[in-house]
Amino acid sequence: MNRRTTITSGGGRMRAWVRATLVTFVVAAWVLLATPWAHASTDHVIDEVDALTDQEEQALEQQILTVRKTYGEDVVILFAELEGKTPAARADDYFDDNGFGMGPQRSGILMLVAPTTRDVWFSTRGDSIQTFTDKGISVLYEELKPDLGDSNWGEAATLFVQECDRYMKAADQGHPVDKARTTLESLVASWFMAGVPGVLLGFIGSRGVVKGFFVSKMRNEGIVTTARSYVNSPAFQLIGQEDVLVGTHVTSMPKPPPSSSYSGSSGGSTTHVSSSGATHGGGGGKF
Repeated sequence: MNRRTTITSGGGRMRAWVRATLVTFVVAAWVLLATPWAHASTDHVIDEVDALTDQEEQALEQQILTVRKTYGEDVVILFAELEGKTPAARADDYFDDNGFGMGPQRSGILMLVAPTTRDVWFSTRGDSIQTFTDKGISVLYEELKPDLGDSNWGEAATLFVQECDRYMKAADQGHPVDKARTTLESLVASWFMAGVPGVLLGFIGSRGVVKGFFVSKMRNEGIVTTARSYVNSPAFQLIGQEDVLVGTHVTSMPKPPPSSSYSGSSGGSTTHVSSSGATHGGGGGKF
């Protein structure tokens, strides 16, 4: 009887051990599966200098995935040092060497931010070269420079993704971005500048009205429109005229060679070749 009780007790412990082992295995499997997913969720946001929080990286990644799916152009954000390269070379090489870009032309844009040297560079490839024209990149640079200058890395990165959406939408509609957004401040400034000439013209017009009024009241002399009335006709007579060529001067200038850059409706994009042999557009500067 005692031996049978021992066996039954041992079987219960075995079932409990199996159950605990199974739970542990399930939890471990979930962790292993979740960890790569979490890493993959920030494949397009690379922060080598700890400029962004984990939450900012994940939020940016989700925004980028939406833009990529909508327009078929890649978007990459890289916070890193230059590693002895120029900003253009660092951005181009990172884009090329890490397999970024969508479609056969590997279309996309990468924003490199180097906090130590205070450099920002936008590297474009494929269709994105036409999406982000030279003028457009200049506007984008000016848009981001205030946040970058204040080291507001998260705000600058978020604005970059938002602007990518705007630029790609505009390019799809056949009108690449080549000017800044219209803000209340810029609208008021344009109204002011348009109003100044109006005020000046009004002032000049009012002077003409006043002058005409007083001239009309003068009775001693009429209005003389030319100086002919003051010339004594017999005193001067033109008896002949002749045109004589005294010399010539010819200026010549060489005709510039045709440009090899893309020429679009917004002024086009200049291009260069990266170390891997790929054609890139781009631009940037200090902040």
